Amino acid sequence: MVNNNKYIAKTDRLKTMLRTGDNSYCDKTLEYNDLIDAIVENLEGTMRECLTLRDIHGFAYKEIAEVLDISEANVKTLIFRARVKIKETIIKLGIER
Repeated sequence: MVNNNKYIAKTDRLKTMLRTGDNSYCDKTLEYNDLIDAIVENLEGTMRECLTLRDIHGFAYKEIAEVLDISEANVKTLIFRARVKIKETIIKLGIER
C-alpha cells in the first residue's frame, strides 16, 4: 500500500507538470522510470493496453489484435501513437535520462 501511495503521488506530480508545462516539480525522487510509468498510465485505455502487451509482456501484434478484438493494423497504429506521445511528453517536460 505504501508503494502504491508513492506511485499515486508521483503520478499526481506528473499530471501537474503536464498541465502547467513546469518541470520544476521534477526532482530526484521522481526518477526516469517512474516518469515513464506515469506517462504510460496516462495514455488512453486501448493505446496503453496495446503498448503494455507489446513492450512489457512481449505479445505479437497478431496476439494483441486477438486479445483486444481489433485489427492488427489498428494495434500497430496505436502502439506507434503511444510511443510518439511518450516521446513528445518527455521532450515537453525537458526530461533527460
